[in-house]
Amino acid sequence: MNELAEKNRAGELTAEEQTELHCYLRVGSLLDLLHSKARLSL
Repeated sequence: MNELAEKNRAGELTAEEQTELHCYLRVGSLLDLLHSKARLSL
């Protein structure tokens, strides 16, 4: 993940790496949402 982020900042990602990074970001957003919902239910 860190390597992909570095390559992204440098503008050196391949199309496949862009897709992989996008998937990581979506999973991260989903986890953030789940954490928020869990906090609300406590």
